[in-house]
Amino acid sequence: MSKIVNQHKLQPGKTALFNVDGTNDFADYKRTRARNFSRLAVPGGRRIGPVVGRIQRWGKRSGKIDLQIGIRDSHKPNMFNFAEQNPDKRPYLDKVADRDGSFVSVYPTHMIEGTWGWDWIRGTEAALFDATFRKGTEENRDEFSGATQEVIDWLRANGVTRVVLVGLVKRICVGLTANALARAGFEVVLVEDATCDLPIPDWQSVIDDFQQTGVITVTEKELYKTL
Repeated sequence: MSKIVNQHKLQPGKTALFNVDGTNDFADYKRTRARNFSRLAVPGGRRIGPVVGRIQRWGKRSGKIDLQIGIRDSHKPNMFNFAEQNPDKRPYLDKVADRDGSFVSVYPTHMIEGTWGWDWIRGTEAALFDATFRKGTEENRDEFSGATQEVIDWLRANGVTRVVLVGLVKRICVGLTANALARAGFEVVLVEDATCDLPIPDWQSVIDDFQQTGVITVTEKELYKTL
C-alpha cells in the first residue's frame, strides 16, 4: 500500500521529475521479425511510457513540477560484464569482477548509446527534459544508481529539494537512486504506476531501505492530488 504523500509535510523548494532508465532495452518489447526488441526485458515495462508521459505533461501544464531530467545507461560494446565478453559465463547467473574488485552479474549486451534500445520508452515526452545524464559509461565499471555526483550537484544548483522518481526497475536502478537521493537530503517520491519491479531476492534490501531513508511511494492519482 502506498504511503500517501499528503500525510507528509512537503519541503519548500523546487520539484524535479527524474526518469531513471525508462528505456526500450528495459521494457518488454518482444523479439519479432523486426530487429528491435528489449535486451533486458522487464515484464510490464513498456506500459510505464504513457504513465510517465502523462505525469510530464501534467507537471508542465500545472506548474507542479519545475524541472524534468532523465538518466540512462550508456554502455560501450565491450563492457566488462556483457555476455559476449564472457563466453564461459551464464547471463544473470554468473558474476565477474569490475575494476574495483566488486562482483557484478553478467548481462546480455544492452544500452549501447545511439541504438533503439537506448531510446526512451514510447510515450515518454523526451522533449520536456531540461537535462539528461549518462551513467555506466566506463567499460570496466557498471553503475546502477542514477544519483551520480553530477546529478546531485545539478539538482542542488537548481534549487531542487524534492525529486519525483519514475523509470525501471524499481528494486534496482530506481530504488538505489531513491535511497541515495534521500540520504543526500532530498525528499523523494516514487510513483508506483510509473515503474515495474522484478522479484529478485538479492535486491529486496533496496526496497526494505525505503522506510529507513524516508522514500515516499504514491500512485499516479495520489501524486496529482498532493504535489
